[in-house]
Amino acid sequence: MTRLTTVKRSIGRYGAALGLIISASLMGGSSIAQAAGTPVFPTAFAVNYFNNPGTNGMDEIYIQNEGNNGNSIHGANVCALIYAFKPDQEMIGCCGVSITPNETYNQSVGQLMIAINKISALPLNGTIKVVSTTTAPDGDEVSGTGPSADDCDPSGDFTSQTLVTHALNAWITHTITLGAPAATFMTEEPFAQTGEPPADFTASGFGLEAECQTVNGSQPPPVCPGSL
Repeated sequence: MTRLTTVKRSIGRYGAALGLIISASLMGGSSIAQAAGTPVFPTAFAVNYFNNPGTNGMDEIYIQNEGNNGNSIHGANVCALIYAFKPDQEMIGCCGVSITPNETYNQSVGQLMIAINKISALPLNGTIKVVSTTTAPDGDEVSGTGPSADDCDPSGDFTSQTLVTHALNAWITHTITLGAPAATFMTEEPFAQTGEPPADFTASGFGLEAECQTVNGSQPPPVCPGSL
């Protein structure tokens, strides 16, 4: 799929805003474990922001598994665990998708948010975090068909999932509307690696898995919309 070209005009106007939003998502937040010490890269964590998920169906998220190195080194399936947050870092919802080597998961941000939303009205903006882990087959796979859709559990019920550093690349598009002169255009931004510690994912009570389990309640592990 052809990626959208970043509009240079938006960089100067919105680049600082992106930096502030990402910085806030890493530095603040009452419910996410805070990264301690010096960031370590490469990392399994990546973050970006979203705008107007309920009213704008054009913005999309792309997550690619770059596990294959030509034909000599075969990659592995990797879970993309997606966590979405309000500006105050309250979790909106979560989901997981298994991505095969060189495959790209692509979904409308609006459809993604509507599908995973566990709060009331969606916020106008917020943060999306993508965490890459190994898959955890749960026994319902059909022979010869590969992994099933629920082999990637963002709530932590599958304890065999482990973090995978820098196995996924992710991008998100943002639709920008200007008042004067009136114009609408789209930009594309890569997700930024955060370098946070593994405890932000697994910590009991406040890690991403625990928060996902809390918002998801007793429902089955949430599968990202559009997953096979």
